[in-house]
Amino acid sequence: MSRLMLRKALLGLLCLPLTVVLATAEVHGGAAAACHKLAGLLSNVTVLPSQDRYSALSTENWCVFPWGAYVLMLKLHRSGTAWAKPSCIVQPAAASDIQQVVRLLTDRHVPFAVRSGGHLPSPLGANINDGVLIDMSMIKGVTYDAANNVVKVGAGQRWKTVYDALDAHNVTVVGGRVVDVGVAGLTLGCKSARCVFIVLGC
Repeated sequence: MSRLMLRKALLGLLCLPLTVVLATAEVHGGAAAACHKLAGLLSNVTVLPSQDRYSALSTENWCVFPWGAYVLMLKLHRSGTAWAKPSCIVQPAAASDIQQVVRLLTDRHVPFAVRSGGHLPSPLGANINDGVLIDMSMIKGVTYDAANNVVKVGAGQRWKTVYDALDAHNVTVVGGRVVDVGVAGLTLGCKSARCVFIVLGC
């Protein structure tokens, strides 16, 4: 992998990521070995298949919504991303965690997917089989800079939380009309026609 590709992957993760998937034919030690290493390095943010919360986390995607429109979409377009079984799930809580995870996975050529709100229906978009799922839900926070009229939003945030936080300052942003959609995915968009219902911000 070239340095340019690695730089782009890191930049994407730090700038509201949803889906960076690095897939290579050569897997050194495999995803299971990488997960074992991650569990040693970042035990508090790494979830293995043997742990109780793994099942709920591995299926936390858009098509499990109870709302009528989403149930209809589930029936018409079953998203393979919702039912993937990653080798492990990492929930980084800081940029330093993300850097460690991405460095380890790219060095070992282990494929991974990144999930923000989990609403991307594209295969490998928000979940992965035999790879590592980086779940951004712990990268939260909404910080409003009134002097510069700029808001800084965590990649794992949902739009409802963003709107509620900004409402206190009497300002808002153009974002998701379905408020439980993740910030990063809507911001970055999607290349599937099925995403139109979800990702249009206005």
